[in-house]
Amino acid sequence: MAAYGDFDVAADTRLASSRSFFAFAKRRKLILVDPSAQINRSRPRGFSGHILSREHQRALLQRWVMPTIDAHERAVGLLCLLHGASGSELRALTLDDIDLDAGYLRLGRRPHPVPIDPATSSALGACLTARTSLQTTNRHLIVTRNTRGHDGPCSEYFMGHLLDPAGVRPSVLRHTRIADLAHRVDPRLTAIAFGMTEQGALHYVTDAVDNEEIHFGPDL
Repeated sequence: MAAYGDFDVAADTRLASSRSFFAFAKRRKLILVDPSAQINRSRPRGFSGHILSREHQRALLQRWVMPTIDAHERAVGLLCLLHGASGSELRALTLDDIDLDAGYLRLGRRPHPVPIDPATSSALGACLTARTSLQTTNRHLIVTRNTRGHDGPCSEYFMGHLLDPAGVRPSVLRHTRIADLAHRVDPRLTAIAFGMTEQGALHYVTDAVDNEEIHFGPDL
């Protein structure tokens, strides 16, 4: 999977070659003016963060379907990788938001229930099973030693580093999922599904910010 915010390397190479050629020609006095001097290439506006390759995503998926991996890591990893969950959505996720029998859960401010796949359902089930040894009344899915004695969510720091054993951050997985959907499906549908603003989803579409009326016009 390409990093959608990457610069156009081929165009950069052609421009660099042209500048070298005209600089040489000007030094040899074959030309008086370098026609490439006034040409500037700017980076396309839009998302330019780190995006995982498909191979990296497959490797993570293979890791998180293994029952030997920590249940919390599996659940958070799959919810971020497959469902684009954010850290704040996962911190706020409670047992009342999860219905494994119906096969869906509610995430944050998303307007519709999120259908869950068998791998994610299995990981969530493992989390629920692990809770039986905690003897806690905390209703959040992710319970730590610091939160087992009260009703609050885990810390942002804990959530941000929960996937450290896999060498990835939850935010990178979310960006990867949203960018993929915004490009392959439609930024407007992506915005609706994730409870985002249309401009927020459009941010992930390279070169589109100058053409919002095309992507989000009233006729769509």
